[in-house]
Amino acid sequence: MSPEMGATICFFPIDEKALGYMRLTGRSEEQVAYTKAYLQAQNMFRDYNDASQDCHYTEVLEVKRDL
Repeated sequence: MSPEMGATICFFPIDEKALGYMRLTGRSEEQVAYTKAYLQAQNMFRDYNDASQDCHYTEVLEVKRDL
């Protein structure tokens, strides 16, 4: 998806829905638990119910388009 929007890289954090997809595609609970533990240890797992994990940007660019 990155090239389509002009980016060279994108980051989409892993969350419970991604782990659900792993389960639906036949991954074992052991694989899912290992993946979640690793991502949590690397601060790459996203819990949307935890406000302390919300993004904080140093700069925000607002783009307006007149139609």
